[in-house]
Amino acid sequence: ESRSRYDFLHPYSTMRIGAALEIGGVARELVRVKKPQNSLLGPGDQPIGEHLMLGELGGVERDVYCAMFSLD
Repeated sequence: ESRSRYDFLHPYSTMRIGAALEIGGVARELVRVKKPQNSLLGPGDQPIGEHLMLGELGGVERDVYCAMFSLD
């Protein structure tokens, strides 16, 4: 979803989800924010290219990922 139905409760500027991941043998702390572009952030909230995550997902598309890991 590009827009959240919960923005009445939480302003978009506070909608963030973060994770500490090991990518290519390197520990990285990443944050995803709710916005249309440059939503993947690294240290200091600097945008990081989507290629970082796409490579680690091995070509799994969004719909397949959601079917495997999302709660209904």
